[in-house]
Amino acid sequence: MKLPVFSLALLVAGSVLAQPTFTAQDLFSTGATFNRFFVDPTTVSTVLTGANFTWDYFNVQSNGPISQTAAPLVNQPAYLSFPGSSFVFGNGTENDSTFSYYTIMPEALTLNGYKNIQTGLPFPPLAEGPMIYNPPVDEFRFPSTFNTTFNQNITGTQTGLSNVIYRYGAQTVTFDGYGKITTPLASYENVLRYTTTQQYTDSLGGFALLGSYTADIVTWISPATAGIPIFRKEVITVTIDGSTQPFASSAFYSNPQSVGINATETAHLNLFPNPAAEYITVAGTTAGGNVLVDILSLTGQLQRSLFNATIGSGQFQLQLPVDDLAAGIYLIRVTDQLGASVKKISVR
Repeated sequence: MKLPVFSLALLVAGSVLAQPTFTAQDLFSTGATFNRFFVDPTTVSTVLTGANFTWDYFNVQSNGPISQTAAPLVNQPAYLSFPGSSFVFGNGTENDSTFSYYTIMPEALTLNGYKNIQTGLPFPPLAEGPMIYNPPVDEFRFPSTFNTTFNQNITGTQTGLSNVIYRYGAQTVTFDGYGKITTPLASYENVLRYTTTQQYTDSLGGFALLGSYTADIVTWISPATAGIPIFRKEVITVTIDGSTQPFASSAFYSNPQSVGINATETAHLNLFPNPAAEYITVAGTTAGGNVLVDILSLTGQLQRSLFNATIGSGQFQLQLPVDDLAAGIYLIRVTDQLGASVKKISVR
């Protein structure tokens, strides 16, 4: 069961990176779609962080992609309870899902609440209604940069069959690192890491204690990928009658290039010659199936498609014409069934 709280890392020395700042103008809009690749959270260490760090998660193993869309509200579970929301993130499977409702504000991305469905039943038991936060809980605030932090109270209510569940607590959000992160799909620079610690208590009818929860969440985002989580890990524990035990945990990386790829590059895609004049050779490894090779501007606008065909899995090498392009710097994007890889190319 997954609650809607918002990822081994080897830290190595690298070149000094500019300290990024995340603003409201950088955030994705409704309709943004990306894939999430879930990994075993016990294999992901998030202990070390700081300024100009490199986090290496290239070797984590995933169990395949799950599509994620910032969807419009219409016909989503309990959407009438969140009329002011900008979009809803639905995730999980048909019988184990969380639908989280967000609003994009000038000052913050806020969580208005969520609806849980577990094995066709609500959670906690007898809690058939959605959890509604009043006021909404901020995922992060604008602008955010290294060492910015904020504290916020958490207050929510959830209607049950015969009672009301009350949630009280607080959260602290701190942007505690920036630098470069590598996933199995790509490397991303100018990345910000923020850590969220939530502590809250659920009570039934104001009397019967359901449990006290602690959620520790670490997330990497970038202005270049429009704030789509590049990597995220969350660990939730619950304390009942003085005994603390694991409640839920998860970790995933994503392929956010489709919503903002201008500053992302993968070290596992080769382009030559570079600079190029008439032709460019694109080489790398693919999972196979339908493979697209596109050329884009540095701001992510599609210039034209260079290749669109079905090929087998493994290594590939394609020679493609670029002689009709104006001189300048471009991005080559290779997309297969597992996601997208991006690298810069100079055309002269």
